[in-house]
Amino acid sequence: MLFNSYTFWIFFCAVLLLYRRLPHRGQNWMLLVASYIFTAPGIGASVADSGFDVRGLSGGDPARDAKRQEAAEAAAGHLL
Repeated sequence: MLFNSYTFWIFFCAVLLLYRRLPHRGQNWMLLVASYIFTAPGIGASVADSGFDVRGLSGGDPARDAKRQEAAEAAAGHLL
């Protein structure tokens, strides 16, 4: 989600309105959920990009490719 898009401003207004109407405990949970919604598309893209980049770094050595692929998959698993 880009900060200069209409989608962001709609999302921002919805979050702000909900935040103002909820009690303190509800505000915390709502902000947690909103942050996941806001960052979810970026996390998916960064995991896909890092997996692609890791495969191309070893210069064709299959042993190094396997190790780097395992490391990328482990890192991606921790993000999800």
